[in-house]
Amino acid sequence: VSERVDFVDNVVISVSVGPPHVEFLKSKDKSTWNAKDVADSVLSDKSALRVSSTQRLAESSILDALSSEIDGERYWVYEYLVRKSPTKSVQEPTNYRQYIASTAERDGFLYTLNASTLSKQWDL
Repeated sequence: VSERVDFVDNVVISVSVGPPHVEFLKSKDKSTWNAKDVADSVLSDKSALRVSSTQRLAESSILDALSSEIDGERYWVYEYLVRKSPTKSVQEPTNYRQYIASTAERDGFLYTLNASTLSKQWDL
């Protein structure tokens, strides 16, 4: 499930909900999950193309990942690049979308909030 809102300057905010991918999150005990594995689990199901999980992961690069606990709940935060930009107006092969995401687990599902823009705008 995903809902997206487009703003000026190609900023996209999205929310996704899905089950953990057992290939990356083998344990049901979320206290043992590391941030990179959570990011890989979420990213393995994201692609506009019909490709395998391995090909989907090849489209993206995790730049940083960490976990923290707030009020007794664990959150995983990660930054990543996606090589296939959904923006047709930008055809440069070196221009990617850069994302920041936060994921939480509730009742067996991963809830993820993403924010992204074109990589050239990220540091502005």
